[in-house]
Amino acid sequence: MTMHEQITGADLGVFLDLDDFAEIHDVNGVKCRAILQNYSVADELSSGQTVHFGLYNTLLLVNCLAQDLPEIPAYGQTFRVDGKLYMVQDCAAAMGILTIKLEANDR
Repeated sequence: MTMHEQITGADLGVFLDLDDFAEIHDVNGVKCRAILQNYSVADELSSGQTVHFGLYNTLLLVNCLAQDLPEIPAYGQTFRVDGKLYMVQDCAAAMGILTIKLEANDR
């Protein structure tokens, strides 16, 4: 049996433990455990992703439990994190954890 097969819903909380990396954030109107990671345009360029030059962007990755949100975010959807407005660029789910890629125009 692989590790992926052995992980249960109860185990997912370990990845978002408040004593380690996660903190409580307002994720699109829901207070939940999440890990926020800012990343740069340089990261985008090295990954081959499209970058919108000329804009003052904030790029943010949010990891949270899928079960904590009422719906899975979709591309182009507006999305708030701790009161700041973003647009969803991508959302991936793996083993019950969402990785939400967000972009905000700070101009």
